[in-house]
Amino acid sequence: MTQAANLPACCIQNNPQKDLWVVALGNDYRGDDAIGPMLIERLQTHFAHPNIDYSWHYVLNIEDALSLPCYSHVLFIDASVKQRQTFELEALQADLTTNMGSHALTPAQLLQVFALHVENTEKARPKVWQLKVSAREFELGSGLSPAAAQALEQTWAFLSQGLGAYCALMLLYRLFK
Repeated sequence: MTQAANLPACCIQNNPQKDLWVVALGNDYRGDDAIGPMLIERLQTHFAHPNIDYSWHYVLNIEDALSLPCYSHVLFIDASVKQRQTFELEALQADLTTNMGSHALTPAQLLQVFALHVENTEKARPKVWQLKVSAREFELGSGLSPAAAQALEQTWAFLSQGLGAYCALMLLYRLFK
């Protein structure tokens, strides 16, 4: 198998870059960690669009850096015990300060892999954000805690308004291009 066979289709074919990749991180069998997967299911159902891809990962691996240049924007959604507000959206930069392994990277560490190994191959760096949603309980086999269920609904309201506007703007842009 050649190296090109492992790359996303947009990287090995002359496919145009897509607008957005939404990546949920989490495990739907570990309590509040299911927030990401639950949000991605709603997003896929309500905001299907040919220029938006959705995926769900338990963890990020170094190979995921190869997908980044296929998109102009990337949004990571993850439950976070460090998040005290209901949710927070932040722009990400490569994390060059921490050592990393080959499994279970943070989104910022994934950008580091991209910066070191992919970007210098003339692939453009996408704009990347992380949406951290407040979570507290991660017990195996448990459901969402009441606080996480409330955070899920508030985050969904934020995402559905923002992504709905984003899809409408993309449609208008393509109509009048």
